[in-house]
Amino acid sequence: MKKILPLLILIAAFLPHIVNAQCTGCSSTLSGTSSNPFHKVVADGEVFCINSNGNLNRPIQINAGGILCNNGSISNNHIDIKEGGTLINNGTIEGDYIYFRQRGVIINNGYLKANDLFMDDAIFKNYNIAEIDKITIQIRDSINYFNNEGVIKSNIIQSHQTTSDSSIHIRYKIYNSGEIHVLEKLMISSRIDFENSGNLFVGSEIPYGIPSSSYGTAGFLNFYHCTHATFKNTGQIKIAGNFGNYGEFYTECMIPVGGNMVSSGRITGPLTNSCGGFNIEGYTYFVGYIADDFSYIDICDAGNPTGGFDQEHIEEMGPNVSFCSCNNECGPIDVFEDFVSTNDYTVSPNPISENSVITFYNPIESYHQLMIFDSYGRVVKTYEGIVGNEIPIDRAGLDRGIYFFKIMSSYNVKAAGKLVVN
Repeated sequence: MKKILPLLILIAAFLPHIVNAQCTGCSSTLSGTSSNPFHKVVADGEVFCINSNGNLNRPIQINAGGILCNNGSISNNHIDIKEGGTLINNGTIEGDYIYFRQRGVIINNGYLKANDLFMDDAIFKNYNIAEIDKITIQIRDSINYFNNEGVIKSNIIQSHQTTSDSSIHIRYKIYNSGEIHVLEKLMISSRIDFENSGNLFVGSEIPYGIPSSSYGTAGFLNFYHCTHATFKNTGQIKIAGNFGNYGEFYTECMIPVGGNMVSSGRITGPLTNSCGGFNIEGYTYFVGYIADDFSYIDICDAGNPTGGFDQEHIEEMGPNVSFCSCNNECGPIDVFEDFVSTNDYTVSPNPISENSVITFYNPIESYHQLMIFDSYGRVVKTYEGIVGNEIPIDRAGLDRGIYFFKIMSSYNVKAAGKLVVN
């Protein structure tokens, strides 16, 4: 498998998108702070820009044809993007609820943090860092998509369609060539085509309120791939919990499943020169089709290492199915897990007036490098040869504004975060 390092992904994402991400054509601008309980309304035809020293601390409504371009910071409890509205974020957004509707667009080149993101058949493009507790994708009848080339960290990503009309053949596309970390549940509904060429991690946690007794063979599924959905994996995946496939699933490597696995859909893999499949720690229950297209799939059930399943009623199994003999492991997920553990650092003080210290987890004192980026993705400072767990930084050469940093070893990104310079 080709290794996809988070650093390379992020640098590649920065350059084409963020360097040219300055707000242009502004019909109105905000410098300084705007704070009150009333909505800031961006009208049809208006391009409202927030400068790098601007701070909007109030609810936002972006009407159809309106554009909000943020180079500063937004902090509020509600952003409502009407049908056809656009939000471009090159700075920082920290909020509670973001709701955008059909033909609405969010382009994130900066740092986006929210409790709830609801997409009503809209377009989401992420090229940097997004931390969102719950993402809901509602599918209607238009051709829209979700594209991630940066880093997304979430507890739940779920999707559903508003109609069960089988005559509607519109498909919603999800593309991931970056990093997606889902702690509790990833649910892919029946009208979604998901293509993963990056890193995808799905955890094993159960959301609050779901009894532990449901964590059975076909109970709570951390990865839930619905009937008629399609999934194509050419990247890296790790499923720490339960895995359920009821649609069309293709993989070019061996996916580790830490819990139980249920499949009543179709599983296929490479046709020549390679193999894909699953390494399953828990209970296996297979119905449906496995490699019936003569592809190469390996099923390795830890409880049946010589071959077989705990329970099966398979419709058709191709001649190239093997058991515990494929060494083509998905990886390097450990790199991704290190990266998303971004709570393992502190910056004090932050905001920075003169000097500050970044403290991060480095118990064996391995060598690291710190890179600081401005809001357009340009490297503005680099610290080499870091061997301890503290990095003193000074604001010399840094103008007032928002910056992003990454702490890297020779093989992974250890931490990433935001700096604010006064």
